[in-house]
Amino acid sequence: MNRKSWIKRGFALTGVLMVSLTDWNISAQAAESPVLFQDQAQEQRFFVPGDIKTQIEFGYGKKDLGTITIPGQDVGVRAFFEKFTEGVSWDQKNKVAIVKNKGKTLIIPFSGKVAAQANQVVLPDGWAYLKDGKAFLKYPFFAYVFDRYGEYKSGSEEKQWQQRLGFLNIEYIDTIGYSSKDNIFHTGVTIKEGSLASKD
Repeated sequence: MNRKSWIKRGFALTGVLMVSLTDWNISAQAAESPVLFQDQAQEQRFFVPGDIKTQIEFGYGKKDLGTITIPGQDVGVRAFFEKFTEGVSWDQKNKVAIVKNKGKTLIIPFSGKVAAQANQVVLPDGWAYLKDGKAFLKYPFFAYVFDRYGEYKSGSEEKQWQQRLGFLNIEYIDTIGYSSKDNIFHTGVTIKEGSLASKD
């Protein structure tokens, strides 16, 4: 085989190798399926490492809706949403938590993909989980999306999720920060005035 043929063959093999590596990269990235906003929330320190507690205060105008103090940063789905929505329920058959408010429904899946129906919003994968039969919400994701001081551009994914979850009527989440004195991460959820859900 002459030198020209070897060069052609070399280019062909290189092309095959590059395509194979590209395919492998795409497959690897798809397999990892990074959680939406995971990197951003970590970079901006919404996730606090170590053995801490989180205190979440709920406010509606001048009205105090109560406070939740939890170990770590994961809050019970019912404990969180029952403070300001119309109701929280569990669908055993489909393994989803259901949060209803203002004619819309938030679906929190725990077993596979769920397609949103009319007037439904499905929470992103990785934002919630089941442990010992109880549903937990990874609160830092909500704190990031509704961050009082978050400067998100119009059309950004953050803004899109604020709009999708707008029926929950969260005006903003104020992350006061971590205090080493009491080992507590202090934060507050403010509900839009004139929009507090009435309980049945």
